Amino acid sequence: MTDEIWLEITEVEGLIVLPTGNRKPLAPLIKQLRVLLVDLYVGWLADPSLSIGISRSNNSYVPKSRYNGLHISKEIIKVIDALVSVGLLDHHNFQNDRVYGGKFSRTSRYRPSSKLQARFAKLQDLVFDISYNEKKETIVLSDFETDETGKAIKAKDGSKKRLLIEYGNDDYPFVAPWRLTLNRYNELLARSHIDISSLDRPYIERKTKDNKIQRVPIGRSNQYVQRIFSRNSWELNGRFYGGWWQQVGKSYRKDIMIDGCPTVEIDYKGMHVAILASEQGVLMGDSYDWYTLDQIEVGGLDKASQRKALKLLVLTAINASSKEKAFKAYQSKRTSSKDKDTGLYEFPRLNKAQLDLLLRCFIEKHPYLEHGICSDRGIELMFMDSQITDIIITKFVEQNEPVLTIHDSYIVRADKAHLLEETMAEATAIVFNNRLPAEQEGQLTQEQTMHVLNQFRQHDFDTYLDLIGKKINPPQHKPTQTNRYKNDYNKFNKWRERQV
Repeated sequence: MTDEIWLEITEVEGLIVLPTGNRKPLAPLIKQLRVLLVDLYVGWLADPSLSIGISRSNNSYVPKSRYNGLHISKEIIKVIDALVSVGLLDHHNFQNDRVYGGKFSRTSRYRPSSKLQARFAKLQDLVFDISYNEKKETIVLSDFETDETGKAIKAKDGSKKRLLIEYGNDDYPFVAPWRLTLNRYNELLARSHIDISSLDRPYIERKTKDNKIQRVPIGRSNQYVQRIFSRNSWELNGRFYGGWWQQVGKSYRKDIMIDGCPTVEIDYKGMHVAILASEQGVLMGDSYDWYTLDQIEVGGLDKASQRKALKLLVLTAINASSKEKAFKAYQSKRTSSKDKDTGLYEFPRLNKAQLDLLLRCFIEKHPYLEHGICSDRGIELMFMDSQITDIIITKFVEQNEPVLTIHDSYIVRADKAHLLEETMAEATAIVFNNRLPAEQEGQLTQEQTMHVLNQFRQHDFDTYLDLIGKKINPPQHKPTQTNRYKNDYNKFNKWRERQV
């Protein structure tokens, strides 16, 4: 198809598609055309009405950058214009800005025309044959900090920073092992089937802060993982970002299945608080509740609501450089936690005086943590927890077992829960010479365990024997499997068999 379309667009009279001047793009234009067609095809498979954004600014293309592994050049714009000219692309100028309703959008949108869609329809299903992040850099160095999804948080003071910083491999030899680990990890993810089995469609929709609808694809096109460092430092941030499982809530994550198996999620309890305590020689047991204050009641809250408020406040205070910024961050997080269906907020409303009282009481109860509160330590602590995640990923890649990371929690197949718990303990012992408390999400009581085991015994005897033989806790429930999920898993298995 690429060869045929290339002949069509180069035969248009007066149409210039070859590079001008002495410079030639690092990637031949026909290869850039193929990349563009693959991108359009993937979007069309997900939803024929989707458009893809393509910048028309020359500054958006740096062919020799390490962050442009396919060496896409500004010449791609000529290819795009040629496709529009021959009627294979529809151009939607400055549309579909999901943040400000198009007010500040400067990105053109393109969609396969009916002619190109008809040609796509004649192709066999290629979804599992496509590499979605070919030659993409896994180790990213940036001036900017990131949000929870890895998206850059740009400076508001007008200072000039670089979003992506170029670096040489020879200058930083420690980067090579990091990259090797991530390359192997992404290869493992690519040959694993990871999905939310209860979904009728391969995506979820969620509301953004400005009440816009955002679609999160669930599948291979959105499961690539990078490690991002911030503030132009190899010792700040360094967390692992990417993978749709980081973009969905716990209500969806409980239905994740890996290669047809139910999963469990295990997380460290108050990791950053525990790290700060560990620095002062304080290690609390698994049953310790960091965020309970029995001596006060603030804002008429019950104990559960007050605990939830205090936990968010402390975590934001660790990341903030002052109390004022911590309180502002709490209010912002509370605002964004509003449930779109119920209209209720996840976190209670508290004024500055109430937040200040909560924080002071927390420090009085845990004076050894005062050095880490409102100290801008968060980004440093992120690097520490990224070292733990690096050890866990390395161990599971060696075992050829997928593990899905969400910064301080990890999702694995239910029959690998014990391996994960052991690895988490080993990782904290290596990084901190201490064991940080961890717990399984939705841990079952003995009575609940027996009930779930009985269900597996009646409906899935092979899984029951596996669970009994390995003496492990079963998953909290057996996720619903929709027809969409079953069909996709069957197609994936057939594709994987052909690769052997």
